[in-house]
Amino acid sequence: MKSLTLIVFLTVFLTHLYGQTEIGKTSQSAGHYVYIGEGDELLVNVQIWGQVKNPGLYSLPEESNIVTLVSLAGGPTENADLSKIKVTRKGVKKDSLYTVNLKKSLLDGSKERITLKPGDIVEIMPSAFYNVSNFVRFITQISMVAVIYYQIFGK
Repeated sequence: MKSLTLIVFLTVFLTHLYGQTEIGKTSQSAGHYVYIGEGDELLVNVQIWGQVKNPGLYSLPEESNIVTLVSLAGGPTENADLSKIKVTRKGVKKDSLYTVNLKKSLLDGSKERITLKPGDIVEIMPSAFYNVSNFVRFITQISMVAVIYYQIFGK
């Protein structure tokens, strides 16, 4: 009976100890975690939204930057504005918002790279040309409806 109790205790203890991948919180109030990946590598969860081919939640090595995240997300779409990437970072008291000019960084080799932290949200906005072309497309469609209405009911 003692050996069975010891086995159950060890099983529960080891399951609790090794069954969880969470190793610590970076901020109590922000609610994001650091995980262990393959080879005891620390991974952080970050999100990427907007003009990338595969937006979503990604687990990256601890010292990763925006270039790594965008690459894992399949790269930017043809409508992406890489000069105004927004990074929202959860804080204990308040959130911080950073704007990164990745286009400039890639073109001139400058070191404007923000290391991603657990819980960061990266948003790649559409370019101004994309917004203008959507507006022109909308106006064109409204004009076509007006012309058809005038042809049918006008005069």
